[in-house]
Amino acid sequence: MKFGEAITLLNAGHPVTRSGWNGKGMFLIRAGGYKVEADKVKPNGIITTEFLERRGLTHLEILPHIDMWTVNASGRQAYLAGWLASQSDMLADDWMIYEESTIEPTWQEVADIAEAEFEKELEKVTGIKKSMFAYKPAPHGYKKDGVPKKKPGRKA
Repeated sequence: MKFGEAITLLNAGHPVTRSGWNGKGMFLIRAGGYKVEADKVKPNGIITTEFLERRGLTHLEILPHIDMWTVNASGRQAYLAGWLASQSDMLADDWMIYEESTIEPTWQEVADIAEAEFEKELEKVTGIKKSMFAYKPAPHGYKKDGVPKKKPGRKA
């Protein structure tokens, strides 16, 4: 589905996600759109009961906005308040309703994620890419151990 349809679903209370996002389990929700009584706000924050009362307010209004549940390649999960769409997100047609999966990842999926994250860090720190270590067949005329093959008809 397209972005506009995803927004309509968000406004109706459905979480949405993109199939093109790398992190498994990432989704958006519509948050806010409610008021908190002045005497119920956190006492240690910047916006306190006294702050609101000095302005003649009896409530703290939380405006509607979009938040994201995010998951990175190493499995870190976090709540991101105030998500903003990129142009790629707005033009994508791979939006869908998010449904919580009850299937746990396999050990291989976890290992693949960890390996991919390690490779990114290795490249970032050292400039070495995994492809530099990839197995390459021995050149024609050589055994796998690098010793030249004997040519037919030659004596050793």
